[in-house]
Amino acid sequence: MAREWKAVVAGWAAWLLVAAVAGVLAKVLWPGYAEAAEGHRFTLTMLLVRLGVAAVATLAAGAVAAWFAGGRWRAILLTGGGLLLVSLVRHVQIWDQYPVWYHIVYLGYLLPLTVLGGHCCPPRCD
Repeated sequence: MAREWKAVVAGWAAWLLVAAVAGVLAKVLWPGYAEAAEGHRFTLTMLLVRLGVAAVATLAAGAVAAWFAGGRWRAILLTGGGLLLVSLVRHVQIWDQYPVWYHIVYLGYLLPLTVLGGHCCPPRCD
């Protein structure tokens, strides 16, 4: 059980790392993005890029969780479920700042992409 929780925490850390690095790179390399981020005034392209980055981060979270958990599915599901729960709370708070379709797409792919990422990663051999 402890191994699974370590895997979940590692998956969440992977998600945060990918999202944070991509966020910093977007602001540094895309000046318009940095301006838009201040007031959540993203263009359609920016919203799609944000969804793409979050999708990659979610796949990474599932892969890292699977690797740390030795392929145990419960750790992968807990990783995705935790991402969904935290994201749901956050998206309720920012609901009026983004289009409804953005929330639906983002929240809708968290669990499936976490599972897909977990399926794509070979488990760690002990």
